Amino acid sequence: TAVILLRTTQEAALDWGGAFSKPGFYQTSFNKKRSANFEAFKSRYATYNLTGLYDATTMQNKDPRTNRFYFAFLNEIQWRTLADGIKRREDQDRFSRVVGDRLYQKILKGDVVGPRISQGDEFDPNAPVNMSSPFSGSWLAIEPPLPRGGSLGELSDGARRLLGYLRDQGYCADFSFSEFKQSSAGKVEFTSFMREPANIEATSSILRQGSSFLPRYEQRILQAFFADRGYESSIADTLADSLTSEASSKTVSPLLRGVRTTWVLTLDPDAGL
Repeated sequence: TAVILLRTTQEAALDWGGAFSKPGFYQTSFNKKRSANFEAFKSRYATYNLTGLYDATTMQNKDPRTNRFYFAFLNEIQWRTLADGIKRREDQDRFSRVVGDRLYQKILKGDVVGPRISQGDEFDPNAPVNMSSPFSGSWLAIEPPLPRGGSLGELSDGARRLLGYLRDQGYCADFSFSEFKQSSAGKVEFTSFMREPANIEATSSILRQGSSFLPRYEQRILQAFFADRGYESSIADTLADSLTSEASSKTVSPLLRGVRTTWVLTLDPDAGL
């Protein structure tokens, strides 16, 4: 899951254009930031056992990106790199939605990552993945298919199944929803909470730096689902410790281990276009 999140975000960046259309710009910027901040990362987690990140033998048998702390470090570096090339708030929001839509499609259709089985000297991106490699992994297509309708029950069921899928992939510890309600204006309103999502460290750190360009993976996946059902959605999220707890969006505490999101869905037949 960690590798799929990182790779999907990178793929979206390379396809984005703009500053990232320059050959090597994204990777060079990412590598510079990673190198410049790695000593601070090691210092921060000096009391943790991070042998797997430095031991050559261990690294041959386990992808270091699956280490939660190292993933959090790479996740933050990745979105800080993106912020250097995507400056406008509207573009940042649009890019974030592109990432969510790609992840949503991978949940629907499945995805595999890992080294390819080479049939010759040249790399073939379409060659089958070597699933026996410790650097390989997969998301199976979600089954049974998500509900196709746009009723409150179907929207709620689809959203719960998507977050359940992410939980089963190890993305979060758990999640919860409030009741989906229809307002007098015809809008659908509810609240969701993700406990200990994989991006919580990166989200907290980026917020402390004063940026709102965050790796909102689960929110963007749900937005893609709602758009697929004919609903445009707006969100307001904050760090929190439960579905109902009060937490100021101006207070970024490392003790808050979840994200609470308030949703408003508006019927829009063009939302999924």
